[in-house]
Amino acid sequence: MHRSIGWVVALIAIAACGQDARTPAPVTSPPAAAPDATPAVSPIALAASADRGRLTLTLTNAGTDPLEVATRVEAGPRPQYDWLTVTLDDGRAPRTLRFVEDRDRAAVATAPLAPGAAATETVDLIAWAIRAGNGAPLAPGTYRVDVTWDATQATRGARFAATATTTLTVTAPAAAACARAGYRAPAGAQLIVLGAQAAAGRATIYAGLYNAGTEAVCVDSHIATHEWQSDWLTVMYADGAKYHHASRVIELDDARDKSYPVSALLEPGQTIWHTVDVDAWARRPRNHAEPLPAGSLYTQLAYDTTRATDVWAGRLVSEAFELAVK
Repeated sequence: MHRSIGWVVALIAIAACGQDARTPAPVTSPPAAAPDATPAVSPIALAASADRGRLTLTLTNAGTDPLEVATRVEAGPRPQYDWLTVTLDDGRAPRTLRFVEDRDRAAVATAPLAPGAAATETVDLIAWAIRAGNGAPLAPGTYRVDVTWDATQATRGARFAATATTTLTVTAPAAAACARAGYRAPAGAQLIVLGAQAAAGRATIYAGLYNAGTEAVCVDSHIATHEWQSDWLTVMYADGAKYHHASRVIELDDARDKSYPVSALLEPGQTIWHTVDVDAWARRPRNHAEPLPAGSLYTQLAYDTTRATDVWAGRLVSEAFELAVK
Protein backbone atom coordinates (compact mmCIF):
# COMPACT_ATOMS: atom_id res chain seq x y z
CA MET A 1 0.00 0.00 0.00
CA HIS A 2 2.73 2.47 0.87
CA ARG A 3 4.72 1.44 -2.23
CA SER A 4 1.68 2.27 -4.49
CA ILE A 5 1.31 5.68 -2.95
CA GLY A 6 4.99 6.35 -3.71
CA TRP A 7 4.53 5.45 -7.36
CA VAL A 8 1.48 7.71 -7.61
CA VAL A 9 3.41 10.64 -6.12
CA ALA A 10 6.29 10.06 -8.56
CA LEU A 11 3.96 9.99 -11.57
CA ILE A 12 2.26 13.21 -10.49
CA ALA A 13 5.66 14.90 -10.17
CA ILE A 14 6.73 13.73 -13.63
CA ALA A 15 3.45 14.94 -15.15
CA ALA A 16 3.86 18.33 -13.51
CA CYS A 17 7.38 18.68 -14.92
CA GLY A 18 6.17 17.82 -18.41
CA GLN A 19 3.35 20.37 -18.18
CA ASP A 20 5.82 23.13 -17.17
CA ALA A 21 8.04 22.33 -20.16
CA ARG A 22 5.12 22.69 -22.59
CA THR A 23 3.59 25.85 -21.08
CA PRO A 24 4.78 29.17 -22.72
CA ALA A 25 6.69 31.51 -20.46
CA PRO A 26 4.55 34.36 -19.19
CA VAL A 27 4.85 37.67 -21.12
CA THR A 28 6.66 40.33 -19.13
CA SER A 29 7.18 44.06 -19.74
CA PRO A 30 10.62 45.18 -21.04
CA PRO A 31 12.96 46.57 -18.42
CA ALA A 32 12.72 50.27 -17.78
CA ALA A 33 15.27 52.44 -19.59
CA ALA A 34 18.33 53.53 -17.69
CA PRO A 35 18.10 57.07 -16.39
CA ASP A 36 20.77 58.28 -18.84
CA ALA A 37 19.41 56.49 -21.91
CA THR A 38 18.58 58.51 -25.04
CA PRO A 39 14.87 59.42 -25.00
CA ALA A 40 12.67 58.48 -27.97
CA VAL A 41 11.81 62.15 -28.52
CA SER A 42 14.62 64.66 -28.22
CA PRO A 43 14.16 67.03 -25.29
CA ILE A 44 16.37 69.56 -27.11
CA ALA A 45 15.25 71.51 -30.19
CA LEU A 46 17.98 72.66 -32.56
CA ALA A 47 17.77 75.78 -34.73
CA ALA A 48 20.42 77.02 -37.17
CA SER A 49 21.19 80.20 -39.11
CA ALA A 50 24.22 81.25 -41.16
CA ASP A 51 25.66 84.64 -42.05
CA ARG A 52 29.05 85.94 -43.14
CA GLY A 53 30.67 82.53 -42.91
CA ARG A 54 29.45 81.80 -39.40
CA LEU A 55 26.92 79.20 -38.31
CA THR A 56 24.80 80.06 -35.27
CA LEU A 57 23.26 77.11 -33.41
CA THR A 58 20.58 77.42 -30.76
CA LEU A 59 19.82 74.53 -28.40
CA THR A 60 16.48 74.97 -26.63
CA ASN A 61 15.08 72.85 -23.81
CA ALA A 62 11.73 71.86 -25.28
CA GLY A 63 10.85 69.63 -22.35
CA THR A 64 9.26 70.20 -18.96
CA ASP A 65 12.25 69.35 -16.79
CA PRO A 66 15.53 71.23 -16.27
CA LEU A 67 18.43 69.78 -18.26
CA GLU A 68 22.17 70.18 -18.55
CA VAL A 69 23.53 70.25 -22.11
CA ALA A 70 27.13 69.81 -23.25
CA THR A 71 27.75 72.77 -25.57
CA ARG A 72 31.43 72.63 -26.56
CA VAL A 73 34.82 71.12 -25.79
CA GLU A 74 37.43 73.63 -24.67
CA ALA A 75 40.69 72.49 -26.25
CA GLY A 76 43.37 74.48 -28.03
CA PRO A 77 42.87 77.75 -29.91
CA ARG A 78 39.19 77.22 -30.72
CA PRO A 79 36.20 75.37 -29.26
CA GLN A 80 35.58 71.91 -30.62
CA TYR A 81 32.26 70.16 -31.12
CA ASP A 82 32.42 66.40 -30.84
CA TRP A 83 28.68 66.03 -31.49
CA LEU A 84 28.39 68.29 -34.54
CA THR A 85 28.48 67.47 -38.26
CA VAL A 86 27.59 69.90 -41.05
CA THR A 87 26.90 68.92 -44.65
CA LEU A 88 27.22 71.68 -47.25
CA ASP A 89 25.58 71.20 -50.63
CA ASP A 90 25.92 73.76 -53.43
CA GLY A 91 24.25 71.48 -55.97
CA ARG A 92 27.53 70.09 -57.26
CA ALA A 93 29.49 68.11 -54.69
CA PRO A 94 28.24 67.89 -51.08
CA ARG A 95 30.92 67.93 -48.41
CA THR A 96 30.78 67.22 -44.72
CA LEU A 97 32.63 69.19 -42.06
CA ARG A 98 33.53 67.91 -38.62
CA PHE A 99 34.70 69.98 -35.71
CA VAL A 100 37.19 67.84 -33.80
CA GLU A 101 40.99 68.11 -33.86
CA ASP A 102 43.88 66.43 -32.11
CA ARG A 103 44.09 67.49 -28.49
CA ASP A 104 46.02 66.62 -25.37
CA ARG A 105 43.79 68.24 -22.79
CA ALA A 106 40.13 69.08 -23.03
CA ALA A 107 37.24 70.13 -20.85
CA VAL A 108 33.57 69.72 -21.73
CA ALA A 109 31.57 72.91 -21.17
CA THR A 110 27.93 72.50 -20.19
CA ALA A 111 24.94 74.82 -19.83
CA PRO A 112 22.01 74.32 -17.44
CA LEU A 113 18.74 74.84 -19.29
CA ALA A 114 15.43 75.43 -17.57
CA PRO A 115 12.34 74.52 -19.62
CA GLY A 116 12.19 76.95 -22.54
CA ALA A 117 15.74 78.23 -21.99
CA ALA A 118 18.36 78.13 -24.75
CA ALA A 119 22.13 78.01 -25.27
CA THR A 120 23.79 79.44 -28.40
CA GLU A 121 27.06 78.49 -30.10
CA THR A 122 28.67 80.23 -33.09
CA VAL A 123 30.90 78.16 -35.37
CA ASP A 124 33.21 79.75 -37.96
CA LEU A 125 32.75 77.65 -41.10
CA ILE A 126 35.35 79.60 -43.09
CA ALA A 127 38.12 78.70 -40.66
CA TRP A 128 36.93 75.13 -39.99
CA ALA A 129 36.59 74.30 -43.71
CA ILE A 130 40.38 74.09 -44.10
CA ARG A 131 41.13 72.23 -40.88
CA ALA A 132 42.59 68.73 -41.12
CA GLY A 133 40.14 66.28 -42.64
CA ASN A 134 37.71 68.94 -43.87
CA GLY A 135 39.35 69.74 -47.20
CA ALA A 136 39.65 72.99 -49.12
CA PRO A 137 38.36 76.55 -48.65
CA LEU A 138 34.68 77.16 -49.23
CA ALA A 139 34.19 78.28 -52.81
CA PRO A 140 31.85 81.20 -53.49
CA GLY A 141 28.27 80.06 -53.87
CA THR A 142 25.05 79.30 -52.03
CA TYR A 143 24.93 76.19 -49.89
CA ARG A 144 22.18 74.19 -48.26
CA VAL A 145 23.45 73.52 -44.75
CA ASP A 146 22.26 70.35 -42.98
CA VAL A 147 23.22 70.30 -39.32
CA THR A 148 23.26 67.24 -37.06
CA TRP A 149 23.93 67.46 -33.33
CA ASP A 150 24.29 63.89 -32.09
CA ALA A 151 24.90 63.70 -28.35
CA THR A 152 23.52 60.18 -27.94
CA GLN A 153 26.91 59.03 -26.67
CA ALA A 154 27.69 62.12 -24.61
CA THR A 155 29.39 61.53 -21.28
CA ARG A 156 28.20 64.86 -19.88
CA GLY A 157 24.74 66.38 -20.06
CA ALA A 158 21.56 65.17 -21.72
CA ARG A 159 21.72 62.51 -24.41
CA PHE A 160 19.82 63.45 -27.55
CA ALA A 161 20.03 63.90 -31.31
CA ALA A 162 18.62 66.85 -33.24
CA THR A 163 18.84 68.26 -36.77
CA ALA A 164 18.33 71.62 -38.47
CA THR A 165 18.69 73.13 -41.94
CA THR A 166 19.68 76.60 -43.13
CA THR A 167 21.37 78.36 -46.06
CA LEU A 168 24.88 79.82 -46.33
CA THR A 169 26.06 82.23 -49.02
CA VAL A 170 29.80 82.68 -49.58
CA THR A 171 30.88 85.65 -51.70
CA ALA A 172 34.23 86.58 -53.22
CA PRO A 173 35.73 90.07 -52.86
CA ALA A 174 34.91 92.51 -55.66
CA ALA A 175 37.59 92.98 -58.31
CA ALA A 176 37.67 96.78 -58.01
CA ALA A 177 40.71 98.32 -56.34
CA CYS A 178 40.15 100.18 -53.08
CA ALA A 179 43.57 101.58 -52.13
CA ARG A 180 43.73 105.35 -51.63
CA ALA A 181 46.17 107.75 -50.05
CA GLY A 182 45.61 108.31 -46.36
CA TYR A 183 43.27 105.33 -45.97
CA ARG A 184 42.23 104.53 -42.42
CA ALA A 185 40.87 101.13 -41.59
CA PRO A 186 37.77 100.99 -39.38
CA ALA A 187 38.42 100.79 -35.66
CA GLY A 188 38.39 97.23 -34.46
CA ALA A 189 39.06 95.71 -37.89
CA GLN A 190 39.43 91.98 -37.40
CA LEU A 191 41.56 90.32 -40.06
CA ILE A 192 42.87 86.76 -39.73
CA VAL A 193 45.50 84.94 -41.77
CA LEU A 194 44.52 81.34 -42.51
CA GLY A 195 46.83 78.60 -43.71
CA ALA A 196 46.48 74.91 -44.51
CA GLN A 197 48.03 72.30 -46.74
CA ALA A 198 46.41 71.60 -50.11
CA ALA A 199 46.07 68.08 -51.44
CA ALA A 200 47.99 68.71 -54.65
CA GLY A 201 51.76 69.03 -55.07
CA ARG A 202 54.71 68.22 -52.85
CA ALA A 203 54.12 71.13 -50.49
CA THR A 204 51.30 73.35 -51.72
CA ILE A 205 49.29 75.46 -49.30
CA TYR A 206 46.16 77.56 -49.14
CA ALA A 207 46.85 81.05 -47.80
CA GLY A 208 43.91 83.23 -46.93
CA LEU A 209 43.28 86.72 -45.58
CA TYR A 210 39.89 86.58 -43.85
CA ASN A 211 37.72 89.43 -42.61
CA ALA A 212 36.24 88.04 -39.40
CA GLY A 213 34.96 91.43 -38.29
CA THR A 214 31.83 93.45 -38.94
CA GLU A 215 33.24 96.25 -41.14
CA ALA A 216 34.66 96.21 -44.67
CA VAL A 217 38.46 96.59 -44.82
CA CYS A 218 40.68 97.56 -47.76
CA VAL A 219 43.73 95.29 -47.97
CA ASP A 220 46.66 94.46 -50.23
CA SER A 221 46.04 91.17 -52.04
CA HIS A 222 49.04 90.44 -54.27
CA ILE A 223 51.44 91.84 -56.85
CA ALA A 224 50.32 91.69 -60.47
CA THR A 225 53.28 90.94 -62.74
CA HIS A 226 54.32 88.13 -65.12
CA GLU A 227 53.41 85.72 -62.29
CA TRP A 228 51.67 85.79 -58.93
CA GLN A 229 53.83 87.39 -56.24
CA SER A 230 53.33 88.90 -52.80
CA ASP A 231 55.40 91.56 -51.09
CA TRP A 232 53.54 91.04 -47.82
CA LEU A 233 53.05 87.29 -47.39
CA THR A 234 55.82 84.97 -46.21
CA VAL A 235 55.99 81.32 -45.19
CA MET A 236 57.89 80.38 -42.03
CA TYR A 237 58.69 76.88 -40.89
CA ALA A 238 60.65 74.78 -38.42
CA ASP A 239 61.83 71.25 -39.18
CA GLY A 240 63.18 70.32 -35.75
CA ALA A 241 66.69 69.93 -37.16
CA LYS A 242 68.33 72.75 -39.10
CA TYR A 243 65.56 75.26 -38.46
CA HIS A 244 63.87 75.86 -35.13
CA HIS A 245 61.03 78.14 -34.03
CA ALA A 246 59.87 78.93 -37.59
CA SER A 247 63.31 80.34 -38.33
CA ARG A 248 63.38 79.75 -42.08
CA VAL A 249 61.44 82.43 -43.92
CA ILE A 250 60.43 81.88 -47.55
CA GLU A 251 59.79 85.08 -49.46
CA LEU A 252 57.11 85.13 -52.12
CA ASP A 253 58.45 87.97 -54.25
CA ASP A 254 61.15 87.91 -56.94
CA ALA A 255 62.65 89.83 -59.86
CA ARG A 256 60.10 91.57 -62.09
CA ASP A 257 60.00 94.27 -64.76
CA LYS A 258 56.49 95.66 -64.61
CA SER A 259 54.22 95.25 -61.64
CA TYR A 260 51.62 96.89 -59.47
CA PRO A 261 49.92 96.05 -56.17
CA VAL A 262 46.37 94.72 -56.27
CA SER A 263 44.07 95.80 -53.47
CA ALA A 264 40.63 94.47 -52.56
CA LEU A 265 37.82 95.54 -50.30
CA LEU A 266 37.11 92.65 -47.94
CA GLU A 267 33.52 92.65 -46.79
CA PRO A 268 32.70 90.86 -43.52
CA GLY A 269 32.92 87.11 -44.03
CA GLN A 270 34.96 87.36 -47.22
CA THR A 271 38.40 85.82 -47.78
CA ILE A 272 41.15 86.38 -50.33
CA TRP A 273 42.60 82.94 -51.09
CA HIS A 274 45.94 82.17 -52.74
CA THR A 275 47.34 78.76 -53.63
CA VAL A 276 51.11 78.73 -53.13
CA ASP A 277 53.63 76.06 -54.15
CA VAL A 278 55.97 76.51 -51.20
CA ASP A 279 58.56 74.01 -52.40
CA ALA A 280 58.85 75.73 -55.78
CA TRP A 281 59.42 79.07 -54.06
CA ALA A 282 61.93 77.52 -51.66
CA ARG A 283 64.04 76.29 -54.60
CA ARG A 284 64.44 79.77 -56.08
CA PRO A 285 67.72 81.66 -55.73
CA ARG A 286 65.65 84.33 -53.94
CA ASN A 287 65.29 81.79 -51.12
CA HIS A 288 68.82 80.34 -51.38
CA ALA A 289 67.72 77.53 -53.70
CA GLU A 290 67.11 75.18 -50.77
CA PRO A 291 64.32 72.61 -51.31
CA LEU A 292 62.03 71.78 -48.43
CA PRO A 293 63.06 68.69 -46.47
CA ALA A 294 60.73 65.71 -46.59
CA GLY A 295 58.68 65.21 -43.47
CA SER A 296 56.45 67.23 -41.19
CA LEU A 297 57.12 70.96 -40.93
CA TYR A 298 55.69 73.27 -38.26
CA THR A 299 54.47 76.09 -40.51
CA GLN A 300 53.05 79.59 -40.11
CA LEU A 301 52.21 82.43 -42.46
CA ALA A 302 52.98 86.08 -41.88
CA TYR A 303 51.22 89.01 -43.56
CA ASP A 304 53.01 92.31 -43.04
CA THR A 305 51.76 95.68 -44.36
CA THR A 306 53.03 97.82 -41.49
CA ARG A 307 54.43 100.44 -43.88
CA ALA A 308 51.26 100.79 -45.94
CA THR A 309 49.54 104.17 -46.09
CA ASP A 310 46.81 103.44 -48.64
CA VAL A 311 45.36 100.18 -47.24
CA TRP A 312 45.10 98.42 -43.86
CA ALA A 313 48.46 98.56 -42.11
CA GLY A 314 49.66 95.95 -39.63
CA ARG A 315 51.21 92.54 -39.15
CA LEU A 316 49.41 89.22 -38.72
CA VAL A 317 50.69 85.70 -38.10
CA SER A 318 48.61 82.61 -38.76
CA GLU A 319 47.95 79.79 -36.40
CA ALA A 320 50.54 77.04 -36.89
CA PHE A 321 49.65 74.12 -39.13
CA GLU A 322 51.41 70.97 -40.29
CA LEU A 323 52.94 70.95 -43.76
CA ALA A 324 53.65 67.34 -44.67
CA VAL A 325 56.27 67.52 -47.41
CA LYS A 326 56.02 64.52 -49.70
